[in-house]
Amino acid sequence: LDHALTAIPSVRRPQVQEGVSPALSYYAIRVPAAHRDSILQAMAVGGVHARPYFSLLTGPVTPFAHCEPITVSSEVIAARAATELICLPFHSGVTERHVDAIVTALRG
Repeated sequence: LDHALTAIPSVRRPQVQEGVSPALSYYAIRVPAAHRDSILQAMAVGGVHARPYFSLLTGPVTPFAHCEPITVSSEVIAARAATELICLPFHSGVTERHVDAIVTALRG
C-alpha cells in the first residue's frame, strides 16, 4: 500500500525516519481537505472501509469548547489536519483489490 501511494503527489503518507521500524496502529494519510469526503465515498463504493481520522478533542462541539487552545504556533495545525486525514485499513485482510480501489479513489 505504501509503495502504491508514492506515485500520488496529493497524498501525504506517514513519514518514517530511515533505519526505524514503524509501529503503526493506523495508516493515516493526508489529502486535500476539499476532496476528503469524495475520496472516502469513492473508497466505500470500492469496498474499502476507510474513515476520517479521530475528531478533534477541542472545538465548538466538545466539552472543551470554552477553553483557549495552548500552542506554540499561531497556526491551528490540528484543526486543519482534522479536515485532511483519512485512516486507511491496515490489516492482513487488505487485498490487492482493496489497494487498487484506494489508489483509484485517491487519483479521482
